Amino acid sequence: MNLDRIIDYALRLDDTTIKRPGWVLEHSGVPAAELAPLRDHSITGYRVLDASGPQAGPYSSTWRIQENLPGRV
Repeated sequence: MNLDRIIDYALRLDDTTIKRPGWVLEHSGVPAAELAPLRDHSITGYRVLDASGPQAGPYSSTWRIQENLPGRV
């Protein structure tokens, strides 16, 4: 896995999408320090992790993500 390439591609995405790869990578064991470019990208408001899922579930203030996955809601 080329983490630098994944981060570069993620930073090209729109603000609605940019935080999701960071959340997934962190939960896959990538150290938080390596994800700083994604984490530090400024967005307003929270985004749902699963765009097709319900708007319910806990919030991650680190990633500004609402964790609306089955089993987390």
